[in-house]
Amino acid sequence: MLRSRQEEASSLTSFPDSISGAGDRDPFTSVPLLLSVERAADYLGLSVSTLNRLRCSGGGPSYAKLGARVVYRAVDLEAFVDARICGSTSEYALAA
Repeated sequence: MLRSRQEEASSLTSFPDSISGAGDRDPFTSVPLLLSVERAADYLGLSVSTLNRLRCSGGGPSYAKLGARVVYRAVDLEAFVDARICGSTSEYALAA
């Protein structure tokens, strides 16, 4: 059976179920417990390059290295967002 290029590309960049968390989901949110860089960026509404830059320069969410792969825990992404909650634009400088 022939697969489209998009399907082939996604299979090359996706994690096996045991790493991606496809089988391991938070029972309250149905979010995978471990997310790839692409999925984490989508979850946060950021581009992959922004998330990569934050990881390299500091100031991004906590991550784990599993061999050569970078993964994010959903709980760490939520903590990253929670630390940046602001009530007004003047509070933004304090949160960042």
